Amino acid sequence: MIDIKASKNYIAFIKNWRFRSQVLCAQTISIIIVILIGSGYFIFVQSFLIQEISKESFIILAQRILSKQSYIYSILNKKQLQQGLMLTNTSMKVINSLFEYQQVMNIRFQYHITSCDEFQNPQGFFTLFANDSCYCYGQPNNITEHSQHQDKMSLGNLLQQTSLIQNKLYRTYFASNTKDQFYVFQPCKYYPSTYDPSLRPWFINHNQSENEVQYSEPYFAFSGGITLTKTLNLKGLRNEIKGIIGTDIIMKIFFAQNESCPFNFVLIDSYAIIILQIQQMLTFYYNQSVTGFDSQDFETIMNFSKGLNYNNYCEIPINQTLCLHDKQNNIDYYVKVQKLEQENYYLISKFDQAQYKSNVDMMINEINQKSQKIIQDFVFGVMVSLFLCGCCYLFTIFILEKPLYKLMNLSLRRNLMLSSIFEQITLQHFSNDTIDKLANAFTGLINYDNRLKNTFNNQTKKELEDIFTYLPQNVTISQKLILLIKEKLPDYKKQNKSLFYLNTLDKLKLIKEFLIKERKILSI
Repeated sequence: MIDIKASKNYIAFIKNWRFRSQVLCAQTISIIIVILIGSGYFIFVQSFLIQEISKESFIILAQRILSKQSYIYSILNKKQLQQGLMLTNTSMKVINSLFEYQQVMNIRFQYHITSCDEFQNPQGFFTLFANDSCYCYGQPNNITEHSQHQDKMSLGNLLQQTSLIQNKLYRTYFASNTKDQFYVFQPCKYYPSTYDPSLRPWFINHNQSENEVQYSEPYFAFSGGITLTKTLNLKGLRNEIKGIIGTDIIMKIFFAQNESCPFNFVLIDSYAIIILQIQQMLTFYYNQSVTGFDSQDFETIMNFSKGLNYNNYCEIPINQTLCLHDKQNNIDYYVKVQKLEQENYYLISKFDQAQYKSNVDMMINEINQKSQKIIQDFVFGVMVSLFLCGCCYLFTIFILEKPLYKLMNLSLRRNLMLSSIFEQITLQHFSNDTIDKLANAFTGLINYDNRLKNTFNNQTKKELEDIFTYLPQNVTISQKLILLIKEKLPDYKKQNKSLFYLNTLDKLKLIKEFLIKERKILSI
């Protein structure tokens, strides 16, 4: 007989691999396929989600970073500008109030100037006040004119005394409406001795019919940089106009442009004149050779600031931000526009998209690196799981190898035995007649059983009648007879039907003989 033995080497194991572990192999392969499909789908979905999240993260990070930087750089400079411009308005009104109070109280200062002879040598006067304030005065021709300018001299001394509470970034002036002017300004080094305020545009264009603070047009001052001058009517006790009080604002002092600052700021007025930028001459914002933007870009900025429709060419749009292309340098900029409150000026901050995108790309790269690390860890986990699954599979195979071979040998022996039996049996193909004969045979068997049952019932009835004929009347069956009946009558459940019928009749006959003997004894 053929006997299958367990393999002793790996080559035989591989040759017989399909025969000894078909079920385990199929199960393992199905698990591996499901794991690989699930892993591939998970990696694909995760990569897709990472791309979508990266894009959304770029927009969100862009908005956050731009908002934060614009708040730090733009809002603070906007507040500084607004406070500086409002401070000049307040300082001029305060000086006018002090001037009125000085006249009411007839206040005389320690260094009150009473003689115009001191102004005959301007150079000496500049030397005297060089560290604090500079005074210039158009000399009067006689004492009568000198008395007419007494208020102006008082104002000059007032300005000297209040210089400590005035911001040295501003220049405060006074000029009368006559040809001889009295004025004070800070600091002295910016102004020559021949400086005459009455010849300046702000003095000439000042409208005395208006009582509010007036702005001059931007101009390039010899003191350095783009300058604005604010003017206000100087009023006396009777609300009469005695002259003009004004202050120069050199715009570059508000904001020193830092090269390390990622934002570039420009302050313009409603006519597109640049009043805050590092430059040496007046220019317009739509001067393409200087700023890189044309008149259409300026119109877009105005529409954006006013909430009107505008064309936005941002590759990735950001809230409250527009994009402009610098045609001079071929650079795309993010641009934010803010209007100064109570002022007709616009603060424009721009940021290079390429530099900004590089900063955001660094953040996105960090996110992608972390995502790739997650994918690598997941793939490594899947590979380790597959390796452990294979080890478990091989371990199971080696444990079940001998029991499987014993089972296969037993199965083979049974198959050989059954084969020899089947070879000895001639298989017959039954026809319809054969089936009918079998049915008739079963029917006859059932009828025979029924006849046998009827015969048994009749004979049993007859034997019982004979038994009772031998019993005397009113004689109780003795205990001996009852035991004999229980002993002689067979158990129906333990015997075949046919045997039961025959045995029962035999036992009844024995009981009948017993009763006959008992009757004879009783009759004696």
